Amino acid sequence: MKNYLTEQPAGKIIRHSLEIYLSNFKTLSLIFSLPILLSLLLSVYTKEIDQKPLIMIAEAIKLFTVVFASLAVVIAVSDISLGRRPTVGRSYRCAYRKGMGTILVTYLLLGLVLLVGFILLVVPGILFSLWYVLTLEVVLLERLSGWKALKRSKELGKGFYWRNWGVMILMCIIYIASVVISSYILGLTVSFIGHSFGLGSPEFLNLKQIGSFIAESFALLFYPIMAIVSILIYYDMRVRKEAYGIRELTEDLAR
Repeated sequence: MKNYLTEQPAGKIIRHSLEIYLSNFKTLSLIFSLPILLSLLLSVYTKEIDQKPLIMIAEAIKLFTVVFASLAVVIAVSDISLGRRPTVGRSYRCAYRKGMGTILVTYLLLGLVLLVGFILLVVPGILFSLWYVLTLEVVLLERLSGWKALKRSKELGKGFYWRNWGVMILMCIIYIASVVISSYILGLTVSFIGHSFGLGSPEFLNLKQIGSFIAESFALLFYPIMAIVSILIYYDMRVRKEAYGIRELTEDLAR
């Protein structure tokens, strides 16, 4: 079993993130994509009928499913780190048991703080991003919420803010590049098939909406890598500062 509960320099965090992602691609992609695909379908439908209230509701549902799916991925990566085989059912059961209401409230608080930071001045927004990058993991594994979770994230990352943010940004660039390239190829493929078989005609769904749904669905396959790098940074901080190990992670998952 590969030990991910060790001190990890930036390069090793990125390498381990890619390693976990590729070796568990099928399971992690399924865990993250399963609920979001349904919300994407709803989003495409509401945009097609052009009902603004329904579009807002669909986007809210999509946000909820993204948060829930991200939590499930964190559980799956934690199981992998303990040498367990991750499963879709266990990941979602454990994420749900942690308390979705508390998690959503904290997530909305984090979003509000970041929004205010970027509205007032760009610098506070960046600063808040540095401080609160580990909030999701803190809420899920330590059962803290609200301002306590944000404060805990800030304390954990102290001394490593720029390194942690740099690792996240680099992985974000890799993610975006992968999505852009794959979306471009998919877009050309959908356009060719659509025009060849007349799927862009009024009798069918708008070809643009079909392409958008396929592109967003494909992007979901790459997103788990962002959750992986975040949880590995969290492990690294706790290992360095609190001698975090297998026993502590097992206890956190059992809470």
